[in-house]
Amino acid sequence: MQVTTTPSLPRSAANHRIAIISDVWVPNYGSRAAGLGLLILLWVFVLSSCAGLTVTEAEYTEAAFTVETELEAQAIHLDDPEPEQQRVQERELFIESRLAEMDLRMKVGQLLMIGMPFDPSARPLHHVDARLRRIVDTVQPGGFLLFGHNLASPQQAAAFIEELQDLSSQPLVIGIDHEGGTVSRFSEGGRLGATVVPPAADIGATGDPNYAYLIGGLLGRELREVGISMNMAPVADVYTNPANSVIGSRAFGSDPELVALMTAEMVRGLQKEQVSAVLKHFPGHGDTLEDTHYERAVIAHDRARLEAVEFLPFRAGIEAGADAVMIAHIGVPELTGNATPATFSYILVTEILRGELGFDGVVITDSLTMGALRGNSEAEMVISAIEAGVDVALLPSAPIHAAEAVVQAVQSGRLSEERIDDSVRRVLRLKYDRGLYDDSVGSPRPVTYSGASVLGSPEHLRLIEEIRRAGAGR
Repeated sequence: MQVTTTPSLPRSAANHRIAIISDVWVPNYGSRAAGLGLLILLWVFVLSSCAGLTVTEAEYTEAAFTVETELEAQAIHLDDPEPEQQRVQERELFIESRLAEMDLRMKVGQLLMIGMPFDPSARPLHHVDARLRRIVDTVQPGGFLLFGHNLASPQQAAAFIEELQDLSSQPLVIGIDHEGGTVSRFSEGGRLGATVVPPAADIGATGDPNYAYLIGGLLGRELREVGISMNMAPVADVYTNPANSVIGSRAFGSDPELVALMTAEMVRGLQKEQVSAVLKHFPGHGDTLEDTHYERAVIAHDRARLEAVEFLPFRAGIEAGADAVMIAHIGVPELTGNATPATFSYILVTEILRGELGFDGVVITDSLTMGALRGNSEAEMVISAIEAGVDVALLPSAPIHAAEAVVQAVQSGRLSEERIDDSVRRVLRLKYDRGLYDDSVGSPRPVTYSGASVLGSPEHLRLIEEIRRAGAGR
């Protein structure tokens, strides 16, 4: 087997790949033991090459014996595949039992992730009011997306989330946009005392993917502290167009291979802390002139370029186990034959993202309130997204109306209930895997705030300073 590092990576990234080869960079072997074995053989050849020596058959045999012994020694520490198979079987049985208990309207509700309306006086909502209670009772949504203005303190945030969970018959996914840098809803205004995280570009500037893993863990710990279980991050876009103002420092960089490494490690860091990672913005927003917050955008590249640049970080994030992918309102005429936004494209969502990239997690739209979709019926957008293969519609402005429109689409035969069931299974699977069910019995998981020991902790602040020094030193 040939083992190489990518020439275009910064030296520190290449060193990082070798340094952790036993844990991360041997995905096809599926175990630390295989990685250790490969590492032993690698060192035999590296040392002999450096010394100008030839490896004899006896030396090779001895190395191989060492590898075999090491594998046997490690094997006793490996997870038995049977418990994992049993866990998956139990999860699927649980999901089917929950699905069987739902009527059509309950199922449809799971496909909506809604925002927080302001109160009647246009003030930020910090607690459950009558309107919000009606939305939860009527729609029974799969989750909520919080904004900075919904968070006044750690105690208030945890209590608010607890209120929401108590209202719902299914545990809610509570999400937030907290990438770091300019998109940092959780640390916005300093009200929670959360760590102020630098933008992805600063992490990418270190050249060391381990920092992306550590930042993912930091973000996950702080979010989960108050009950947030999904982060709309990492940005998997490759920033190759300096005229692109919407991405900029939100991306890890312009080298697709480095961005792929960083993306995968942030996914691992977040989900190690039981916070779902959401790869965004598929099929890639790093080389667009337009900002989809205000207007439609297109990617004018062919398939070869997309595979080499835009798709590479998404593939890496998917292989790292990302729970979700966010679809952008971006057209790719070279792949679809028209400028239809990916949000509504069966080719991009089902044939390419699911079929070719192998993603079987939750697909989420970008916000349905963005300018790129201006002029479209919101109800029609939700139905069209589901037809394309999307699982969750994000931030419908009229969630009760949107839910009813989907129900009617099923009743009229435009959508099949089997199609709805497929998406509900994926949503429930995500909730199960992130521990949102208490002992897998279906009751909402309690949210407990344990104090400010994690938010803005000295350890987290030291990590931020270390990243700043590492980036400045290159």
